[in-house]
Amino acid sequence: MSIAGKKFAIIGAGIVGSALALWLNSQGAKASIYERRSAHAFLKRPTIQKRNINLALSHRGLKSLSLLRLKDAIMPLCCPMFGRRVYPSADESPFFQPYGLPHQAIYSVSRFDLNQMLHNALEKAKSIEMHYDNTLNSEDINIVDKLEAEFDGIFWCDGIHSSGRILLERLGHVTSTIDRANYGYREVPLNGPPIKSKEAQALHIWPRDKSMLIALPQADGHYAGTLFAPLNGIGGLDSTTTQKDFHHTVQSLYLGKESSFSLTDTPLTNLPASWLKSVTVGPWNYGKHLLLGDAAHAILPFYGQGMNAGLEDIYVLSEIAADYKGPDEVFSAFYGRRKIDGDAIKTLAERNYWNMKNGTVNKEQLLYKKFEQFLLTTFPNAFKGQYQRVSFSDEPYHIALAEGDRMYKSCEAFLKDFNNPNEWKTPTAMAACKSLLTSFHAQ
Repeated sequence: MSIAGKKFAIIGAGIVGSALALWLNSQGAKASIYERRSAHAFLKRPTIQKRNINLALSHRGLKSLSLLRLKDAIMPLCCPMFGRRVYPSADESPFFQPYGLPHQAIYSVSRFDLNQMLHNALEKAKSIEMHYDNTLNSEDINIVDKLEAEFDGIFWCDGIHSSGRILLERLGHVTSTIDRANYGYREVPLNGPPIKSKEAQALHIWPRDKSMLIALPQADGHYAGTLFAPLNGIGGLDSTTTQKDFHHTVQSLYLGKESSFSLTDTPLTNLPASWLKSVTVGPWNYGKHLLLGDAAHAILPFYGQGMNAGLEDIYVLSEIAADYKGPDEVFSAFYGRRKIDGDAIKTLAERNYWNMKNGTVNKEQLLYKKFEQFLLTTFPNAFKGQYQRVSFSDEPYHIALAEGDRMYKSCEAFLKDFNNPNEWKTPTAMAACKSLLTSFHAQ
């Protein structure tokens, strides 16, 4: 499909919608963005932190920003995270789990900073029209005809509660299910170690069986903390209703007396608790219409891939657009290639909640992670674990899921015979490692 000269509507000026408009513009297309929020929403930092204010940016997202020539603009606003720093209890010392090789990191970036960078780029683009404060009425069944009459293609990038998805479902063109987890989250702004310190350059996790607190370093010197827990019951997010109780719960249950972290004085009223949700949709396309990003595949936030998956949608679209004649063919092909990956990363994100909350203090999982790191550093050209496949490669999510699971089973079998890390460098164990990797790649 030749994109040059065509007109596209994009509903939603968030990260995915904005990035998509910039790519279409780079291909010579005209894009009209419709956004229900005002321009002010993208220019001023919010005081009420309902959404995760910091995001994890990794290879897939950076690849798409490179496509837009924006990677160099965002990197100075990012904080590297080379692994997890885990705080097993309020009384135990923390330990570090690398994500990969010493040079490999994911990056903490402010949602606001990324949005602002994209909107600055939108303002400079010649063929992009912005329509803020514009809510398309999903109750108006004629809106589909109106959009199709004016545009060659319509992209719905309007999030998990997409009005486009609701409209297309009402017309019988797609089906969707929004899954609400049995727990929620609340933002917990924190002070902590100096951002440039080695201690700071990690995803900080305080796992506590039924809940966990995490913190990402921010470029402004603070930490974006998030508490994940059931909303109701003892220890639930709604069980602390005063500032004093909230501070006491976080300090005593998670941080501990000797912690280098402390809560900021942000009022509890500015930190409302929210449910966590994901969505399952099929198909993502109908005629000239395509759902992208969270509108198509919103996932839980535990693999740090929600934004990266949305940005990668654009990269995949750029790869296949030239192979088909019209938008409907392109969109159908995109769905055929991408749906399986959306389902796979949803599965991975759901699994990783347990891995972060319980696996980081589970003896068997800790042994596996230690062995994984041993293989990665000893055989860097022959071994990739599931996390490395997802966060540091282009491998489609469904392959990363399948191959990562297969490698996990192989490693489990090895650890039944060699469960002492001191044995792993012995000739017998090294021969078994090489046999493991040879067998894995031969299948």
